[in-house]
Amino acid sequence: GIEIYQGKPIFYSIGNFMFQNETLLRLPSENYERYDLDGNAHVADFNDARYKNDTTGFPALVENWESIVAVPTFKGGNLTELQLHPINLAYGAPPQIRGRPVLANEELGEKIIGDLQRLSEPYGTEITMRRGVGYVQLE
Repeated sequence: GIEIYQGKPIFYSIGNFMFQNETLLRLPSENYERYDLDGNAHVADFNDARYKNDTTGFPALVENWESIVAVPTFKGGNLTELQLHPINLAYGAPPQIRGRPVLANEELGEKIIGDLQRLSEPYGTEITMRRGVGYVQLE
C-alpha cells in the first residue's frame, strides 16, 4: 500500500521491479549439493529443484510478478501527484523471458491498481484510475 506522511509517500511492499534468478550463469557448488544435484547441473536444474517446478516459493505466487512504477510530480519542491504505472513480470512465462518488467495490459493493470487501492485504504490514501494508470493527488 501507499501512505502519504507529511507530504511524502511511503511505499509498503509494492512488489518487485525485476527478477534475475533465471539469468544467472552459475551458482556456488553448495547450492547444487543441497538439492543432491551433480556437478554437471545448470542453474535451471537448481531452480527447478528449489522451486519444485514453480509450484512453491516466489515463482508460484502471482503477487510477486505484479507491481507498479511510481512517477512523482513536484511543484515548488512539494510532491503534488503520483502516477502509478502497473507492471507485469510475466507470471507463468518460460524462465528465459520472465522477470523483465513491461507495462501491464489494461485488464491486469486494473487488477494491480485495484489491489493497491485496497492496500492503501487503511492509510487514508485515495487512488483514482484513468486509462489503466493510478493517480494519487496531493494538492
